[in-house]
Amino acid sequence: MQGLDFVIAEARRHGIYLLLCLTNNFDDFGGKRQYVQWAREDVAAGAAAHNLTSADDFFNNTLIKSYYKNHVKTVLTRVNTVTGVAYRDDPAIFGWELMNEPRCGAEPTGALVQAWVEEMAPYLKTIDAAHLVTAGLEGFYGDGAHESKDLNPWGIYYGTNFVATHQAAGIDFATIHLYPDVWLWGSTADQQARFFRNWTASHVRDTHCHLRKPLLVTEYGKFLWEEGGENATSATQRRDGFLGMVLDAIYEAASRGGPLVGGAFWQLLLDGDGMDALKDGYQIVLPEDARAASIISDHSQKMAELSKQDAAEAGRRRTSRSEPRKIGSWDGTSGFFSFRFISLLRSVSSLFGPL
Repeated sequence: MQGLDFVIAEARRHGIYLLLCLTNNFDDFGGKRQYVQWAREDVAAGAAAHNLTSADDFFNNTLIKSYYKNHVKTVLTRVNTVTGVAYRDDPAIFGWELMNEPRCGAEPTGALVQAWVEEMAPYLKTIDAAHLVTAGLEGFYGDGAHESKDLNPWGIYYGTNFVATHQAAGIDFATIHLYPDVWLWGSTADQQARFFRNWTASHVRDTHCHLRKPLLVTEYGKFLWEEGGENATSATQRRDGFLGMVLDAIYEAASRGGPLVGGAFWQLLLDGDGMDALKDGYQIVLPEDARAASIISDHSQKMAELSKQDAAEAGRRRTSRSEPRKIGSWDGTSGFFSFRFISLLRSVSSLFGPL
C-alpha cells in the first residue's frame, strides 16, 4: 500500500481531498467476486464457506463480511509511511465510500444491499468517526418507501434503494452517477437528455424531502465513440457538451442552496505518464483535452465563489447563534449548506500549468 501512501501525501501537498473507495462491485481490482473466491478457498472456514454460488454472497455471508471488516480496519488504521499520519486521522481524506456501485441481482429490490450498508457504515464509524461516509450508490431506486423505480434505466431494479439506504445510520451524504448513453444504450440524444434532466431533478427532490443531506454526482462521463463514420473531434465535442450540461446543472442547483453541491468526472489522466493502459473511452487526458479542462476549471472557479459566499454566511450565522452550526448540516429554513465541493481540476491545475 505504499503507492496509496504516496498518493495521499501528494494530495495533501497539493490541496486535493480524496474520497477513497474500499471495494468494487465489479471484478476490476478484485471486487466482491474476489472476496467470495477467498472464502471458497479458506479451508479453515468449514461450513461457513459452503454454498457460495454467486458474487452477491458477498453481501450476506458472515465469513465474507468478516473479511471486509478486517480490510476496512486495516486500511483505516494504516499509518502512512510518507507522512506518519494514520489514514483515519488524515485531513487529505475527505471521506470513505463503502463500495463502488453496489448492485445485487440476487435480491433486486434492494433489501440485501440495504442490510449490508446498515451493518458496515456504523462499523466503519467505530474506527473512524472523523471522516464522512457514503455507500457508493449510482442512484438506482428500489422497492422501499419513496422509491421511484420507473425512473431507473429501462424501469427495472438493480438491487439498491436510493432513499432508504442513504437514510442508514453512518451515511453522511448521498450519491448518484450519470451515464445516460451507456445506461440507455441505443437511445437517441434527446432521450438521453430527457433522462438526465428527470434523473437529476428526482434525486435532488428526494434528497431534499427525505434525506436532508448533501448530494454529490460522484461519477459522470460520456463514452468517446464515433458514430456513423464521424471523426474523433465530433465525439470529443459531444463529450464536452455533456460535461457542460452536467456542470451547469450542478452549479444551478448549488447556487439555489439545494442539496446537490458538487460532482466528480470519470476520469482524469495525464498524457505521457504511463497511463495509456487506463484509457477506457471516458478519459480526459491533460493537457490535450484543453476544452474539457477549461469547462471543468471554469465550473470549479464558480463553485469556489459559492464556497466563499457560504463561508461568509456561516460567519454571520455564528455571530447570531449561541452554538456554532455543524458543518454540512441542513438548515430547514433556507436549505443552506455551509460547504461546497470543488472539482478535482482546480486543485491539480498547478501541476500542468495555466488552462
